[in-house]
Amino acid sequence: MINYKVLVPILLLIGLLTVLFLYTFERKDVSSADWSVDYRLESKEPYGAWMFNEILKIAYGEDQVVPLKEDYFNKINSTAKRKGYLHMSSYIEFSRSQVDSLTSFVETGNDAMLMTEDWSYTLDTLLSYITIDNEYEGGSTCLSIMNQSEDYVLNSYYLHFDSNQVAFYSSVNIDVDSILYDWHIVSSINREYPVTVNLSVGEGNLFLHTVPDIFTNMALEQEDMSRYALKLLPLLDIDTLYTDNGLFDNPNNEDAKSPLQFVMSQPPLKWAYYVMSGGLLLFVISRGTRKQRVIPTLEQNENTSIEYVNTLGELYRSQNQHYKLAKHLKLIFNQWVKKKYFLQTGEPNYTQRLSQKSRIPEEEIQRLINRLNASENNKRFDDTQLTNLYKDLEQFYKNCQ
Repeated sequence: MINYKVLVPILLLIGLLTVLFLYTFERKDVSSADWSVDYRLESKEPYGAWMFNEILKIAYGEDQVVPLKEDYFNKINSTAKRKGYLHMSSYIEFSRSQVDSLTSFVETGNDAMLMTEDWSYTLDTLLSYITIDNEYEGGSTCLSIMNQSEDYVLNSYYLHFDSNQVAFYSSVNIDVDSILYDWHIVSSINREYPVTVNLSVGEGNLFLHTVPDIFTNMALEQEDMSRYALKLLPLLDIDTLYTDNGLFDNPNNEDAKSPLQFVMSQPPLKWAYYVMSGGLLLFVISRGTRKQRVIPTLEQNENTSIEYVNTLGELYRSQNQHYKLAKHLKLIFNQWVKKKYFLQTGEPNYTQRLSQKSRIPEEEIQRLINRLNASENNKRFDDTQLTNLYKDLEQFYKNCQ
């Protein structure tokens, strides 16, 4: 006779393990683009800069384009000449020592290009006279290089190539009265908004480009933008170019494996994963029934405060220490008046003000206060006095408003 209580869990377990096995090794060739902005030179995502990095290798030679993976200027010899430094990120975060190294590097006779939308205050020593203005353009935009008649059309494709979106650009605004270096505009949007400027710093040149989006894979897919990049790069008269992504130098590695992929790539870990998953399923099936001891009925909590008060009262009464009971009554009375009428013992016209607020005649309140004061530290305070004090207090609590 078939024991269905045993057979059904076994069949369920086999089915679950089969589904898990098929799901784990299911091959999916569906490509999903990462639309986050990172400007990484090795990224092939829409807002990556892999195509721009290839253009750099064409312009300067593959061996002459050196990515910086450590500190910004560790590998750069500040005494060398005809070297270039290119930084591409949405925000530049340099320390003051790095700014000093950059300045010395350019002054020696090298070129640097900063492609960014904004920078930290530490760069103000170089760029204090330059501010960023925000411009909004829709549809297509023309970029122009100064002293050239050709315009380069940039179609504003954002979010899955939806060309109807309004594009955002950052343009350069220079305070010509306070600028310390010789400068000139290199390129602009619609021949109106400067986006690339050249500052002559010592024997070298510092280029500032405020629209790094132009050099992303999505933009360089357009022929005009590729030609614009090739026209712009010869401005760097260098032999070797050091590239740097700054804050975006160490994002998620495209080749990195997820934890599960790593586990499944190692046979011992893979079988350990299978055994653990199977054991967990067996435990869920076999121990799925709720098992718990009977919860005992708890006895209702008793309020022992009244018993404590009765015990304390009997103790004082048996020892003829009525003044101690009166002392507690006085403390309770003062706290009650303070909480209800906001009156503090010892205030001027205390009796009169308490009478006005409680609607109790002032004579009765004065008699009550006198009896409370008479009980204080009075070891001869007898039963009759304690009884009268208690009656006056009860009368006050009952009639006050």
